[in-house]
Amino acid sequence: MDKEPIEVKADSRAGKLRRIAPLCILVLAAALVPGQATAGHPRTYVTHDCQHVKIRPHRILFACADGGFYVNHLHWRSWHRRRAIGHGVFHQNDCRPDCAGGSFHKRHGRLVLRYRQWCPKIHKFVFKRAKIRYHRPLLGQRRETFHLSCPF
Repeated sequence: MDKEPIEVKADSRAGKLRRIAPLCILVLAAALVPGQATAGHPRTYVTHDCQHVKIRPHRILFACADGGFYVNHLHWRSWHRRRAIGHGVFHQNDCRPDCAGGSFHKRHGRLVLRYRQWCPKIHKFVFKRAKIRYHRPLLGQRRETFHLSCPF
């Protein structure tokens, strides 16, 4: 018994290619757009000066009203969309006798940013909480948690 050869039409392959090509172009274009994260893995920023967001900033201001607490010289060990870990120099005003006449004290410490929130005004995710740990001479470790917000 001889089997007849199966004939494949060129038109059917060309039709499939015409249907798939636009999808391939869209996927390739989305992958090549710089700075854009995919829909499943959007980046997480931090509000670093109360008005702007950034990834891996060198400074974060925690006390927006008077500038009495901030960290600078930040070096980041890791930065992921759900958590960022860094260390830097924390500066805190003691507000003695009042905040205008107070003195700033410097301490080296660690910073962990966690919990994302969506900021509709800027269409980005930002970290919501900062956990801080630093050493105080003669007083030991100090741990604080700050709520971070969307930029003003």
